[in-house]
Amino acid sequence: MVGVKSAEYVITMISFFMAYLFVVTFVGYFRAWIADKMGDDSAVEAGYLTFNPLPHMDIIGMVCLFLFQIGWGNFNMPLNPSNIISVNPIVRWLKLALVYFSDTIAHVTLATFAMVSLLGMFGQGVINLSVGMMLHGQLSHMLFASNYPTSPSMMISLALILIASIYLNVFLAGINLVFRGLELAMMYIIEKSPEYAKYNNMATIFLYAIIVSIFITPELRFFLIMLIARSGLLIAHLFGAL
Repeated sequence: MVGVKSAEYVITMISFFMAYLFVVTFVGYFRAWIADKMGDDSAVEAGYLTFNPLPHMDIIGMVCLFLFQIGWGNFNMPLNPSNIISVNPIVRWLKLALVYFSDTIAHVTLATFAMVSLLGMFGQGVINLSVGMMLHGQLSHMLFASNYPTSPSMMISLALILIASIYLNVFLAGINLVFRGLELAMMYIIEKSPEYAKYNNMATIFLYAIIVSIFITPELRFFLIMLIARSGLLIAHLFGAL
């Protein structure tokens, strides 16, 4: 039994790590590309427009990945908002919003693609199985194989990576939406009223407190997993209606 649990743990870590590498690399590349298209080549010049995962990885994010099955990529990609300009101030802020929320857009896109792929491979029943594994924090190759005995082992391994990818992307989409939204809001406030610049660090500390609370509050993690399940059921119903 101990050997089985150890094997399942190793499978879980490998699945999450492979999902992590793909997710942070794609999202980092996408953000650098969007920023460059909007007029800021800072990330490109710093070497982030690459599919090499190393620049996009974060040490603390990787540690949390192995401890909590939740990890993130490099939040410190250079961005110079002054390079993003337009004669129309509304257009300028729209371009800034596209850059700042590019992470969220990429995560939602990847989560949707992974969910559609998983449903296409195994059908709607895979959602309940996936939710159960997420709630226990362990991806079980053996459990998956017992529910889908005719599926090849490679296909099941891919399914576990897809589940890990969905979990990571939904979590990071929410974090990035709040994090980048707060950054953009503070930028706007400070630009209009420079005296509020002193509150910028306080806002950042508040955000990190929210992130930490997700790690230590089971209810928030449960809410995240239920959100994934609801999204999967919605996608399944949409495909069923087509």
